[in-house]
Amino acid sequence: MRNIATILLIFGYLLAQSQGVDFIVNDFKKAQKVAQQESKLIFIDTYASWCTQCKKMDVLFQDPEVASLLNQGYINLKVNMDQKDQANLLNRYYNIFFLPTLIFSDQEGNVFYQMDRAMNKQDFISAIKSINPNGYSTNARSTYQSNPFGGNTLAKAPVTKQKSKEVGKNKKVEKKIVESIPLEDHDPSTEKILHVLDETAGMPPPVLYQEAYFRMQLMDGSEQSTAQAYLKTQKDWSTEKNMRFIHDFLVTTDSYEFDYYIINRHKFKELIGEQQVNQTIQILVNRKLYQGFPRPDFKESKALLSYIDPQMSRVEALRYYVIRTMLDDDREEFKKYASQYLRSVNANDDRVYAKLANIALYEAKEEASLDIAIDQINKAISLKDNNHQYYFTKANLLLQKGVKSAARKAAQRSLDLAMNQGLPLTNINKLISRINKL
Repeated sequence: MRNIATILLIFGYLLAQSQGVDFIVNDFKKAQKVAQQESKLIFIDTYASWCTQCKKMDVLFQDPEVASLLNQGYINLKVNMDQKDQANLLNRYYNIFFLPTLIFSDQEGNVFYQMDRAMNKQDFISAIKSINPNGYSTNARSTYQSNPFGGNTLAKAPVTKQKSKEVGKNKKVEKKIVESIPLEDHDPSTEKILHVLDETAGMPPPVLYQEAYFRMQLMDGSEQSTAQAYLKTQKDWSTEKNMRFIHDFLVTTDSYEFDYYIINRHKFKELIGEQQVNQTIQILVNRKLYQGFPRPDFKESKALLSYIDPQMSRVEALRYYVIRTMLDDDREEFKKYASQYLRSVNANDDRVYAKLANIALYEAKEEASLDIAIDQINKAISLKDNNHQYYFTKANLLLQKGVKSAARKAAQRSLDLAMNQGLPLTNINKLISRINKL
């Protein structure tokens, strides 16, 4: 029997080595069901196509040691947060403000550990082993006794409990509110359904205060719910102690604390220092812009950037939003703002002209639209004449317009540039062949 068990363990390791982490994809209910059937915990990886940090985790999930631990000890779920139905379902259980968010929970959604950033191998393996030290199937409820940082004390980390995004989006901040924003007054019916292992209930304020700083050192994401619990006990946020506390526990722009921080920015600068306050705001705004979920639209991007520089917020929002939608291939949003960007921000951005021309290649139905697109690609080429893709787009546009000789010339130029740069030639040769057959 011992030999059979050893063989099975080796087989499981080799399987993980060849396949990486075995994920259930975009099916939270299935992951819950399988976890209940197999008495395992659940690991959740949230991602989106635009999330660069998520791609770092994808590489880590192919690591043999990581894959072996997750495949043996957890039911693993991978959720594409671009899919609204899955994102909405997952957000009923967990607060997800940034991507990637990595979550370890039991079958009911009670969170043991939650981190909203990419992790390195050493830290990630430490988290896996500490939450499920056996490294393979175990009764989920027995792991409540595991302390991720040593010892035998309980380490029941509640999920970060901040205001729901719906509340954050709709709430109007009254400028006359200066002293405090009481959390008790908001409607609890607007909050998410949260499954939290909350051990802060009934703690007196001084204990909550110390507990929040203690949990901050654990770096497991549990400190925010404790900070929220402490602030709910405080009628006046304007004391020096509470203002320093708010500054220390700011993690997202989608929070009452951030609204209070912005409204009372001058007081925080007097207390903490102008440079440190400005740096904090800049970090939080950039994190929302580049990692935030859901992604901010243009209006929200402009509002966020106004916290950094009110005079330049429109220009910086156009810069951010046009480049982002261009890289994401979000054509409709890109077209809305590209012309404004070229007029107000950078009239010499070859990438934007080329993108507009490329979109027209697939969408233009009238000759006038093709003429505009040809002008746009010519502008891109005048700014950067060694890009073979620009000439490829030009050749296709000219061919679509019926100008065969000019199309052949542009295609040949694309081919020459690609050859000199050691790039693939298949598509260019196919285009030249099409032109020659006409």
